[in-house]
Amino acid sequence: MKSKLITIVGLIYVVLAIFVTKFLLDRNDFGVYELGDSYYMYNSSIVEFNKTSLVHFEKKEDYGNLVGEEVYYFNNDKILKKDELLSFSKDDKSFTVQSGEYGLENFLGRPDRGYFLLGSLLGFFTTKAVYMCLIIIPVFILLVYEVYLLFVYIKKDKKRKVLDDGKKGREKE
Repeated sequence: MKSKLITIVGLIYVVLAIFVTKFLLDRNDFGVYELGDSYYMYNSSIVEFNKTSLVHFEKKEDYGNLVGEEVYYFNNDKILKKDELLSFSKDDKSFTVQSGEYGLENFLGRPDRGYFLLGSLLGFFTTKAVYMCLIIIPVFILLVYEVYLLFVYIKKDKKRKVLDDGKKGREKE
C-alpha cells in the first residue's frame, strides 16, 4: 500500500513538473503562454473572467471576422489593452485599433474561456522561488542520489572482482 501511494505521488509530481516547465518554456515576450493553436494568460486585467482564472485565447491565421469588436492586445510598452479592432491585414501582419497600428505578435484576440483558479495556481508554481524549491532542488537531489547509487554499485562490483580473483588464485596453488 505504501509503495502504491509513493508511486501515485511521484507520478503526480512528474506530471506537475512537466506541465509547469512546459508553460515556462512556451512563454512569448509578453509573458503569454503559446501552446499549439492557443494563447493562455493569467491576468487580472481581463474583465470577462475572474482574477484567478487562466484565460484561453484562440490563435488564428485571420482575425478579419473580429473587426468592429473589442479585442485584447499588447501596446509597445507590453501593457495589456482592450480596444475596438478597426482593421486587420494578414499580408502586412498588422492590425489597427483606435490607439494605433501594431504588429500581429502583439495581438491576443477575444477570450474564449477561463479556467477558474488555474491561473493562480500556475502563477504560484511559475514564480522563481517556488519553481526552484519544488522542481529544481528535488530533481537535483534525486540526481545526486542516483550518482551516489552508481558509485556504490561500482565499488561493490570491484570488491567482488577482487574476492573472485583471490579465490581463483588459491585454487590453482
